[in-house]
Amino acid sequence: MHEKINLEIQFTVEDYARGLSFIRNRHYIFKYGLIILPIIPIAFYIFDYWQNPNSLYQLTWTTALINFAPLLLLVLFFMSIRFSFNPLVNRAIKKQIASSPILQEPQKITFEDEGIRGETALSETLTKWDAVTEAAETEQDFFFFVATQRALFFPKKAFADDFQIDLLRGLIRTKLGERAKF
Repeated sequence: MHEKINLEIQFTVEDYARGLSFIRNRHYIFKYGLIILPIIPIAFYIFDYWQNPNSLYQLTWTTALINFAPLLLLVLFFMSIRFSFNPLVNRAIKKQIASSPILQEPQKITFEDEGIRGETALSETLTKWDAVTEAAETEQDFFFFVATQRALFFPKKAFADDFQIDLLRGLIRTKLGERAKF
């Protein structure tokens, strides 16, 4: 029997955005695909040059600009999606919070032997440890995955101190074993 760990959390838009970004970037295509996709046209240009080395000498500034400007724009577009914060996501999160009385309430979270209990004035849930397929820790959050792209997450700033965080790590290791990734 472990000691219960109690938190009270009021999630912010930044918390949700950070959590969604971490969950999304765990998927291979989002983590690497947006970087790899712009490389494909570059590979075609290199292959074309390899097949016909004189093709580079036949390029004029106009044809080079016509050929490479869209490629450069494509690379910049994909890199901006990958590395910059998407304001549309931030706006969507704000709208979700504004439309949901549950999301506007502070949440009381209890980590216990049975699972993770969440409670607001309007709802109550229990996620049993058997439902958690993987737990991960980042610099700012704990994630408890119940599916590949679905997770409960809790910001570390909601914990009272490092001792409480260490208690949670011990509970996670006990309940999840190899499924805990720290």
